[in-house]
Amino acid sequence: MQQLLEWIFPLNRSLTGDGVRMTLAALQTAADFEVHEVPSGTECYDWTVPDEWSVREAYLEQSGRRLVDFAEHPLHLVGYSEPMEAMLPLTEVGLHIHAENEAIPYRTSYYKRGWGFCMRTAQWLQFNASEPVRVLIDSTIEPGSMTYGEHILPGSSGREFLISTYCCHPAMANDNCSGLMAWTMLLRALQGRKLRHTYRFIVSPETIGALAYIHRHEHAIKGLEGGYCLNTCGGPDALSYKRSFEGDASVDRAVRLAFRDADLQHDEHEFDAAGSDERQYATPGLRIPVGSIHRSKYYDYPEYHTSADDLDFISPPRIESVVDIYLRAIENLEYDRRYHSLCPIGEPMLSKRGLYRPMGGLTGLADHESAIRWQLQAAGEWTLDTAEQSGLKVKTLARAGEELERAGLLREIV
Repeated sequence: MQQLLEWIFPLNRSLTGDGVRMTLAALQTAADFEVHEVPSGTECYDWTVPDEWSVREAYLEQSGRRLVDFAEHPLHLVGYSEPMEAMLPLTEVGLHIHAENEAIPYRTSYYKRGWGFCMRTAQWLQFNASEPVRVLIDSTIEPGSMTYGEHILPGSSGREFLISTYCCHPAMANDNCSGLMAWTMLLRALQGRKLRHTYRFIVSPETIGALAYIHRHEHAIKGLEGGYCLNTCGGPDALSYKRSFEGDASVDRAVRLAFRDADLQHDEHEFDAAGSDERQYATPGLRIPVGSIHRSKYYDYPEYHTSADDLDFISPPRIESVVDIYLRAIENLEYDRRYHSLCPIGEPMLSKRGLYRPMGGLTGLADHESAIRWQLQAAGEWTLDTAEQSGLKVKTLARAGEELERAGLLREIV
């Protein structure tokens, strides 16, 4: 993971371009998925896939000294800056400057043509007001395509879930190299497993990438039961969960139970309409519940959208801790099922079937025996619901359900 982080971190990712392609190619060395292109000009509901942007060189120079250089950090250039070559007075250059005291800010101008540079305030103060500034932006904005990755892990249940992340942020580690790592490691962990449900893995540029994917696959997307959007999951803050629009969907409950059964404390955030790609799936025509597990959630840490969000801000073990909770949540979804009682009136005799201890009168029930009683009592309810009500682990209830099915007392509702 560390090698991949160091490989992809400095790449100039944007909505389009070779930075995205190189990033996805790097991730393909760790997990198997397919890469697709969407042509510029493709209409996606109320949006249009933009022309492709590429940059070869960009800098601000004064008296022969390059005071700001895109080659030193991709955040120095406003995303989607158009080509520019001129000698300009500092007052005019200042209209295109974004400066912050502690770090280089991240700025983009995707859908309105223009240009600009970002820097620390100290860098801006190095410029001499009496001398002209040479501005060079060797870029192109022309028809091309937008790139996204996809892999579908098939299951047999008919239930399908989304696993999404975004790949358009340059040289920022928590947002969103950490999400790209978590997505890749989660896909790698699930590949080769026999899965009950289908999992649709998508990696695309934020907003327009999700919209383009939904537009291409609207029928399939409408069949999703829920999902997770993986981002900002490697920072130093405590584990947290941002709930879906619904707030109590199966994906929400699976995560809460994962935290509970792992005996891990976590913070919880309300759904935010200004969030990430989960808002596209939650729009009125879809209403697909999508949640996110975080460590240092976007907007909530001062390094967010600046060059201070670097590789020192995150760590692979923290990303791994998020992947672990996602795996536990997916395991909970895999175990979630309903049963029809084949002995619906009165309690069936368990001891004659070898499902209960032969000695009566003992106080307390082992978790497995308690799970057997709960599964019989809750026939018709989902396993996640029973786990919440009983306090038992989802896995324990699932094993009890399978045992009762073998004993002819329950039959799964398909």
